[in-house]
Amino acid sequence: MEILFDFFSPPVFPNDEEKTRSAYYVNATTLSSMFVLALLLIVRISSGDGTSSNATRIVMGMILALGIIFVLEKNNYVKPASYLLIITLWAATSGLAINGNGIKDIGAISYLVVIALAGLILGYRAGLWLTALSAASIALLAYAETQGMITYDNEPIFNAALELTVLLVINAIFIYLTIHSLQAAIKQAKEKSNDLEKSNHELLKLQGSLEDKVKERTNNLLKANNENKRRAAQFQTVTQITQKIASERDLDTLLSIITEVISTQFNYYHVAIYLNDDRQEYTILSATNSEKGEHMLERGHKLQIGQTGMVGYVAKTGSFRLAMDIKADAMYYGADLVETRSELTLPLRAGNQITGVLDVQSKETNAFDQADVEALNALANQIMIAIQNTRLFAETQTALAESQLLYGTVVKQTWKANVQTNPQIGYRYTGVKPVPLTKEVFTPEISEALENGDIAVTHPSRRKDGNALAVPLKLRESTIGVINIKLPTDTEIGEDEIDIVRAASQHIAIALENASLLEESQRRAKREQTISEMSGKISSGTEIETILKTAIRELGAQIGGAQISIEIGSENE
Repeated sequence: MEILFDFFSPPVFPNDEEKTRSAYYVNATTLSSMFVLALLLIVRISSGDGTSSNATRIVMGMILALGIIFVLEKNNYVKPASYLLIITLWAATSGLAINGNGIKDIGAISYLVVIALAGLILGYRAGLWLTALSAASIALLAYAETQGMITYDNEPIFNAALELTVLLVINAIFIYLTIHSLQAAIKQAKEKSNDLEKSNHELLKLQGSLEDKVKERTNNLLKANNENKRRAAQFQTVTQITQKIASERDLDTLLSIITEVISTQFNYYHVAIYLNDDRQEYTILSATNSEKGEHMLERGHKLQIGQTGMVGYVAKTGSFRLAMDIKADAMYYGADLVETRSELTLPLRAGNQITGVLDVQSKETNAFDQADVEALNALANQIMIAIQNTRLFAETQTALAESQLLYGTVVKQTWKANVQTNPQIGYRYTGVKPVPLTKEVFTPEISEALENGDIAVTHPSRRKDGNALAVPLKLRESTIGVINIKLPTDTEIGEDEIDIVRAASQHIAIALENASLLEESQRRAKREQTISEMSGKISSGTEIETILKTAIRELGAQIGGAQISIEIGSENE
């Protein structure tokens, strides 16, 4: 049964809906017409009409032609089968009209059905052409009848009724197919309309969704942009504080600047820095930016570590503390700062030791997010570095001042010792060679240079024998001598000459300092060598008498003209 159904089914073309539709109408028209015409043929033959009448021959020809059309259509030749079907039906209609009563025959009405079927299968152009051809055929039949070219035989009433019934059945089939096609087209149009309406609804919905997404995306971009700006400002703050760390050496000034920068860049109304005392009992307010914080700073505000508020907690544990709403945090303590609504407290850590706390407070609840915590934590690390660097710088400066003072004392003592061992008071140069001074020289400019420790110049108005210049020789801020220069009256002492002499005095002082230290080092080395040799000789003895004699002899050799004795007695004497 399935094989038979497949045999009579029209071909299907998945990629060509129009061709599939044409194949369906050709197949339905062909099979239904063949079936009706076959019944008509059987009836006519059974009634004794035989195959000699023109009507029977036309029916047989139509059945043959429809068979050929069916074969073409089954072999996918839909277009040729469609044309051949319309031609066959039109020719049969014309033949029946000629064989019957001409244009007065009821079969002529079949032209309308054939035209409609042609438009359905082949398109409206084929229907128009077939309409024109049918009109011409009717005109020719009318002309032939009027001229007596065609005569009609009266058929029996039964045969005429049978032919009319067949025509009605065939026309009914054609009309059904036409109406079915229109209904299918209307249904398809409605489906497309519904699909279009549905698509429009989905498009409107999608448009609304896209608008919402665009709006949401725009808002997200704005939020991201604002967040990026805020993060950029935070990084700028870190950079500013880092620069301050590199340039500022005073701890109090540095901490005050840091609180101001954080408050300005992060928009927090109160920023404070606490430093723990040496005994780790209290954390003391050391810098702040707010007015009320300044009052707290003036009265020496401090909190007990581990006991009072979030600051005391962080100073003890070293873990940051965040209160998004201080009313919901029992640990909050801030009697002076009544405007505070949220607070973030971060430890200032040096290695494993907690040295202080960074306290940030806002007038708004939920004022801190994760980015703020990370940025402020980075700032807390920078602040701790700043504190360490500043303290280290202060300690270094103190140690340097102490070492300079000690070094200056050593240099002065060394110079004093050198002066005592080398009584030469100076040298004079008059254009030939340097000669030692036999006595100290005192002039007004020399006295002024020694007294003030600065350059002194005497012009001819004060000295009759010419110009004079006195430049002090300074050793570690102590004046140890003077360079005195006399020039003729007509030679003026200019700035160039003064600069040259000043530079020379500086180099002379440095050279004297180095030479003095070198001589002192050599004396110490010689003294150590002498003591070492004496110790070696004394230690080489094995008897008391030999050791004592060696000691006296060596001391006498080193201290000329001295009387030396060593007396040994018992502890009780």
